[in-house]
Amino acid sequence: MPIPDEVVFGPNPDGTPFLYKDLRAANEDDRIAALRRRLDQWLIGQIDELGMDSAQKKKVYSPFPLATMTCVAIETLGQVMYGARNREGENRQKDCFVAVARALDKNFSRQLNTTIKTQLETRWKDKEVSKCSNAADLLYHFFRNSMIHAYRGHAVYLTETDTQTWMFGDGCMLLNPYWFWEAYKIRYQELFDEIALVNSRNPRRFSCIAYIDGLLK
Repeated sequence: MPIPDEVVFGPNPDGTPFLYKDLRAANEDDRIAALRRRLDQWLIGQIDELGMDSAQKKKVYSPFPLATMTCVAIETLGQVMYGARNREGENRQKDCFVAVARALDKNFSRQLNTTIKTQLETRWKDKEVSKCSNAADLLYHFFRNSMIHAYRGHAVYLTETDTQTWMFGDGCMLLNPYWFWEAYKIRYQELFDEIALVNSRNPRRFSCIAYIDGLLK
């Protein structure tokens, strides 16, 4: 059954409730704007409270929840921008996650070299490392899945001291959770800016509209 008209979808620009009935009556541009407001306030705004302020001071010390929720945010953005009729995401959970994750850093999409892959396979003999062709795949299989389902990492570990961004260690990946979140926010901004400037033939705009249509069914 469809979500009732009187359920709140998100905020209006003035902060008052924007209802599902308002979303149903809106045109494409206004629907995208409403989704952006919803995610800005309920996704970005709330996860941001786990990060750093403008002076680069931690608001609270929550690196593990921050990294886990960054994975949730990546998957959400992937479903919005790559979930429908996209070459880079075929409505599969992994495809949508990786389509966003690989753009967080130029090296996330590069093939794992032989040394790194051998180290991973040596350390994680019981895991299917062969599924991972790049760092974005590694984030999905060995961090996103295990953190969300069991709150633990396998071949991806968090650090604030070894790197300001991310790096490979001996059979593992080291990830700074604060950089991870900030890199995600940049990609989030880029994708929403892109679909605001193009027509419905753009695959990411098409996917976004399809995502919203799915919420209304």
